[in-house]
Amino acid sequence: MSNRYANLMKLDDAAFRRVTGTKRCVFDKMLIIVHLFHFPQHKQGGAPNKIPLADKLLIALQYWREYRTFESIGVDYGVNRSTIQRIVAR
Repeated sequence: MSNRYANLMKLDDAAFRRVTGTKRCVFDKMLIIVHLFHFPQHKQGGAPNKIPLADKLLIALQYWREYRTFESIGVDYGVNRSTIQRIVAR
């Protein structure tokens, strides 16, 4: 599974905003907030994440921006639609 965030970082600022719906600086701030929310919940360990946090944020933005189904996003990321639903709900 590829890290889609790494691919987006190669884009210029205008293209990044067209894809995500946010400026790069806003996305980075949102990523910090997601990390601060995620870290305390998972500090005791467990299975490693299949999808990096940056990609989870991209999934949520993609769902809200494009109104795609959980099923179609899940196919893109190679996970079940219930996984996508949990990511968006969090």
